[in-house]
Amino acid sequence: MSELINQKNSTRPIIWIKSIIFTIIGFILFFVPIKISGYTSIPIDHMVTNIKKYFPEFTFYFTIIIIYAGAVLPFIDKSWKKNTINIVFTGLKLIACVFTTMFLINRGPAILMADNMIPFLFTKILYPVVLVVPIGAALLTLIIDYVLIPALNPEHFPQTFRLETA
Repeated sequence: MSELINQKNSTRPIIWIKSIIFTIIGFILFFVPIKISGYTSIPIDHMVTNIKKYFPEFTFYFTIIIIYAGAVLPFIDKSWKKNTINIVFTGLKLIACVFTTMFLINRGPAILMADNMIPFLFTKILYPVVLVVPIGAALLTLIIDYVLIPALNPEHFPQTFRLETA
């Protein structure tokens, strides 16, 4: 039993060092603007911009898949009829599928197909949002898991991270 306690105590400094390193990385990724190629922004924005720039086909197909999957999944898991909000949002997702199809086949009312409407929404709004959400969610754990949750509620912090006061 004492070997287990000693083993836990010997790994505690390593855990704290890892925690501090990941927290610093998380804060840099989300809050520290960096200048790259004459453009100053946070590193996550640079990641999204470079993915759009160097992998445009991936960005295009990923966006299309996310839109259609988001519209179909409520019908697969039957969550679309759970409450009024789900019904409304599922309807909006279906409308998004119509606009997406119009964008894909380049057909639709002239007012919607103008350069400042559906094409603008896809290239300037949807592409960045569809990329930043999963990237940001994955990297946000660097801040949340190591800083925010323990600061807000120490009971959620793993036992090995807590300082013993007694």
